[in-house]
Amino acid sequence: MGRKKGGNRGIGSDVSNNLNIREDGTIWYIDTGKQKVLRNHNTGYLQTWIDGKNHLVHRLVCEKYVPNPENGKQVIHINGIKDDNRVCNLEWNTPTKNTKHSFKTGINESHNLSTRQVDEIKMKSTQLRNILQSLSEEYGVSIDTIYYIGRL
Repeated sequence: MGRKKGGNRGIGSDVSNNLNIREDGTIWYIDTGKQKVLRNHNTGYLQTWIDGKNHLVHRLVCEKYVPNPENGKQVIHINGIKDDNRVCNLEWNTPTKNTKHSFKTGINESHNLSTRQVDEIKMKSTQLRNILQSLSEEYGVSIDTIYYIGRL
């Protein structure tokens, strides 16, 4: 996928607040030429404060440099390294593809599931939804009611 400068949306699209967001994932003050301090978010991603608001650096870089013709909502780190915010390592993606990518690269550390296991869970949860739907129709109540009763 070719990379080009150009706006998508958000603060990363414009050099604002006296900041220059660079293709290597660093952020510099324009007036002083000093590099802005980036901090580790508790999820392992780099973050920075701009005008009293927290911003994830990978989103700022992606918003400024990476075209988003399919209107992806999430940014992935292609190599799975959360603090590698170079333009060549970032892509826009859908939430579903982002989740699959996080399992594949090991970014999703809270679960040690293989792609096969994730697919099995999805299949079994679809079966569960079908059972809930069938019970809902049989007893003339909502799926939420059946689910709630099942949790008691």
